[in-house]
Amino acid sequence: MLESPMDFTPGIFDLLYEKLDNNSIDEIPVKISFFDEGNGFTNVRYKGGESFWQTKPMSLEYKIVNNDTTYIWTISEMMKPGVWDWGIAAHDITTDNNNTWILEKMNMSNRSIKISKNGKISGDVSITIPDLDLDHNEKFIASKEDLNEIGNNVFGKTQRVNTTLAKQLAYYLVLYSPMQMASDFIENYKDQPALQFIKDVPVDWELTKVVNAEIGEFITIARKDKDSKDWYLGSITNEKARRFLIPTNFLEPNKKYIATIYKDGENANWETNPYDLSIEESTFSSDSILNLNLASGGGTAIRFKYIE
Repeated sequence: MLESPMDFTPGIFDLLYEKLDNNSIDEIPVKISFFDEGNGFTNVRYKGGESFWQTKPMSLEYKIVNNDTTYIWTISEMMKPGVWDWGIAAHDITTDNNNTWILEKMNMSNRSIKISKNGKISGDVSITIPDLDLDHNEKFIASKEDLNEIGNNVFGKTQRVNTTLAKQLAYYLVLYSPMQMASDFIENYKDQPALQFIKDVPVDWELTKVVNAEIGEFITIARKDKDSKDWYLGSITNEKARRFLIPTNFLEPNKKYIATIYKDGENANWETNPYDLSIEESTFSSDSILNLNLASGGGTAIRFKYIE
C-alpha cells in the first residue's frame, strides 16, 4: 500500500472518485449487463466513463436455465449524449488474474454505447460470454472472497485511492518531482484548508534526509527548501497504523521554526474515513521531538517555517 504517484489521480481532494463529472445536465440512466453463462467469473467490474475510464463494481444476480447457471452482473450508469466505449474486468479462474480484460480474452473489441441528443440509446448495452468449460475445481483459488461483501468500501477493490488525505499530502515530500501538479476539478479544491500546503510546498530541494524507512512498510523523509531556510517532512505508512518519535535534529541549531502539521485525524482510516484530517501549529527547534501518529494507510505532511 505504499502506492506509486498514480495515487494522485484523479484528485487530492476526491479520494473516492465521487466528483469526476460536475455537469450532470442531460444525463440519462443506462443499464449495462454482463451475462456469464456458467464460467463463474467473479469480482466483475464495469470500466468506462466520460472524463476518464472509471472502474465500478457490478451487482450480481443468478438465473437458472435447464440446470445451468447464468451469472448476471448489472450496473446503472448516468450518460450524456455522445458515444462511449466500455468493457468488463473480472477475476479469471484459469489464471488467477484478478484484472482480466474479458473482451480481450474473447478476442472482442471494446463495446460502444451511443446516446442521441433526444435520449435514444443504441449500440451495446450488454456482453454475453458462453460457457468456456473452465476447470473450477483446480483453478478456483481467489474467487471465494470476491463474492463476499467488500467491508465498508462500497466502491469495490479498485475504485478508490487507498490512502488518507494526509498521506496524499505527504506524497509531495516522499516522492521527488520538480514538476508537481494537483490534478482535479477546480471546484473540488474550494474551501479545502489543506490546499494551503499544496500552495506552500516547493518542487525542488537543497537537502534531503531519510529519517526512517522499511521497504513496503513506511518511510519518513525531511527536505530543505532550495530557496529558503524552511524544512518539510513527509511520513507515510502501509495498511498498518504506526507511531514514530522523530528527533528534529535536521533543523538549524539554535533557531526556531513554526511547524504547520497536516496529520491524520483521530478517527482517520484509509478505508472507512479517509478525509479525517487535522491541521495544527507548534514551535520546534533542532532539539525537539516530533510525535507522529499515522493511521492505517495514512501519513503526515509538515512545513517547518523558519523564524527570522
